[in-house]
Amino acid sequence: GEDRSKPVDKPKPFVKDPDPVDPDPVAKDRVAKDTETVGSAKENYSEPELVGEEWGDVPKAYQHRVRKVWKRDSTFQVMNEVVVDRGPSPYLAQIELYGDGTHLTTVEADGLCLATPTGSTAYSLAAGGSLVHPEIPAILVTPICAHTLSFRPMLLPDSMVLRVVIPPDSRNTVWASFDGRHRIELRRGDHIQITASKYPLPTVCASQSQTQDWMSSLSRCLNWNERKRQKKFTMGLDGESDRSDDGGNAADEGSAVEDAKYV
Repeated sequence: GEDRSKPVDKPKPFVKDPDPVDPDPVAKDRVAKDTETVGSAKENYSEPELVGEEWGDVPKAYQHRVRKVWKRDSTFQVMNEVVVDRGPSPYLAQIELYGDGTHLTTVEADGLCLATPTGSTAYSLAAGGSLVHPEIPAILVTPICAHTLSFRPMLLPDSMVLRVVIPPDSRNTVWASFDGRHRIELRRGDHIQITASKYPLPTVCASQSQTQDWMSSLSRCLNWNERKRQKKFTMGLDGESDRSDDGGNAADEGSAVEDAKYV
């Protein structure tokens, strides 16, 4: 028969294996400290924010869990433009523009583009700004889809210190980008100070003249003022001038155009 004298082993309860040892517990503690969780950290995980200077301290294994932001008093060197826009908000951006401490205007538009002469052929030109020669010391102020038609682009001297302020009664926050990078959110009361850099950027010209090089680049890249040349008037055999040409400038019928007289 069956021997029942030996005790029967009871099945052990299921125990979940502990989490594997993290290779970098210091970085994990920092991420957990910056994260506000309720209950399980995995179920209620929210992305913490790290400023730009701390980004290099985060291991690559954890960089996908945090979001890089820029803290106050950060300085950026831009070559083309600084753009302040309404971002994802459906409302117009309300921006106060100051120059050397004097209130210049209140901007109500989709945004404001503050460009260098080099950047006058980039975003500023697409927003309706003017072409500016690189040797002109100026700062371009170009509104982006302004609410008033009277708000036209203008040029200010590069010696002026500009300040873009978000007023406390603004309906929404705005976003700023520097040469299309380092996009940050500006809340009510925040401001950006814009000055001409003390580090000029040397450029290499393809020709001996900088103006000739700049004009040829406009024609080559932007097809600036490219059209078929208008032809001159020619005298026919009947003594009447032929006012038609191949440049699309034929005289309309019934127009009062006098014939040229030759002596």
